[in-house]
Amino acid sequence: MKNLKKHTYIIVSLILLPLLFLSVQSVRADTSIPDNYNKNLDLDQLYVYNVNAWNTTESLEWLDFNWSPTGYLNTTPGGQLKINLTGFYNKDPGDVYNLFESPMPYMNIEFIENRSRVLVSNNTRLNV
Repeated sequence: MKNLKKHTYIIVSLILLPLLFLSVQSVRADTSIPDNYNKNLDLDQLYVYNVNAWNTTESLEWLDFNWSPTGYLNTTPGGQLKINLTGFYNKDPGDVYNLFESPMPYMNIEFIENRSRVLVSNNTRLNV
């Protein structure tokens, strides 16, 4: 009985796994800088922004395209934001509230807090 469950699981996995890959759309980033963006941007560059002011009484809640919350991201005065552009993509069809036109920049972004002069990563969002 135990071997039958194991074999059934393997067979179902072998059937469904290729279907999963066929259903995933291949989306490629445009790695060239579009005309309406500054040509000095570098997609291989990590940009570090030192935070001089931040509203520490209100948490920044990150919302997904459908306005569902995905977590809180915060920093503090003396903290940092680290940003790496990952490419330019066409605007997601579900992103109806965004005013940017296609193509729009996507990035990895890390929020770093200053806790008693020690920089501590608060949260990171990848390819957003």
